Amino acid sequence: MTGTSLTSQRRDWQWCWNIPTPSLPMTGQVHSHVFIDGIYLPYGWCLLIARNTTHVVAWQWATYENSAAYTALFNQITPPDLVTTDGAGGALKALHDVWPDTPVQRCLVHVHRNNTRDLTHRPATAAGKALYGLSIRVLKVRTREEAAAWSGLLIQLHTQYEAFFKERTYARDVPANQRREGRTWWYTHERDRRVYHRLARLQQDGSLFAFLSFDPARERTTNPVESVNAPPDSA
Repeated sequence: MTGTSLTSQRRDWQWCWNIPTPSLPMTGQVHSHVFIDGIYLPYGWCLLIARNTTHVVAWQWATYENSAAYTALFNQITPPDLVTTDGAGGALKALHDVWPDTPVQRCLVHVHRNNTRDLTHRPATAAGKALYGLSIRVLKVRTREEAAAWSGLLIQLHTQYEAFFKERTYARDVPANQRREGRTWWYTHERDRRVYHRLARLQQDGSLFAFLSFDPARERTTNPVESVNAPPDSA
């Protein structure tokens, strides 16, 4: 619209803002399993979606995935029996505030993806290699017995590498160009340590294997909602 003033453009587009936004009616139905996720779109928009095992049950427009936006999404739905999330901070805070009694399953694919980002596919340390193996193994857990065995291996790993995870590097012992501003020391193996604590925290709070508390076991990932959010050419 070259040559047209901004005021004229706004007047020409005014009708767009009067189009009602589609919405889903609140039915009060309790869904057995809800998957949540956000997709970022052009022009600064983010669309949050809640989907059950068959279809979308609610959505919320936002600027980004913050707790206020997820709170607005959750307020459209009756608390489900189980909710699965990729672990976005805003979603976790809203889940704690709005659905405090709803079990949360963390997407195991995202957990492994985060671990791989820290460890890489070829960890350099023995502890890192052991952690990477556990991270892969968590994707294969299908039963409570397998979950118990996995948890036992995590305990064994901690026993074996506890001292390793606590090792410190002191600023006074490294060249000036390797020192960290404002820090006198830091954990030497921060990435390995972070992965261990991630797995231990999720195992302890129940969000690693919450899907096994149901019979039959539920979906362990956010794949159902991500299939809705995926771009057409990625299907």
